[in-house]
Amino acid sequence: MYIAGAAYPLRRDLSLELGRLNLNCPDLNLLVAGDALPGEPSIIKAASRLHLSTAAASGALSRLTDYCSDELLTKIGRRMVPTPPGANLKSEVRNCLQHIRATVEKRLTFDPATERRNFVLMMSD
Repeated sequence: MYIAGAAYPLRRDLSLELGRLNLNCPDLNLLVAGDALPGEPSIIKAASRLHLSTAAASGALSRLTDYCSDELLTKIGRRMVPTPPGANLKSEVRNCLQHIRATVEKRLTFDPATERRNFVLMMSD
């Protein structure tokens, strides 16, 4: 439904529920796009920030919109502005990306002098 003066269509529930997301999405790079796109005033600037072409960034936004079943950005004048679901997605995605980054960057150390694991070596004569 539209409300006069509103810049974006309003839905009854403006939050993104996990039940509405397609969690079988094979492209986790959309999470990075979901973090960058709502924070930039235009697709061109978001594409530059993501090191993508404008067409690729627009395609990522389109796929992300399809997965979320909701409009994430709306155009006001010459600027792209996040809708409430888009702003919510950005904050949630940022938390996920920070968690993923911390997990990937975590370095396990291996000290053979103090390690207490059993190793099985298999080799031919």
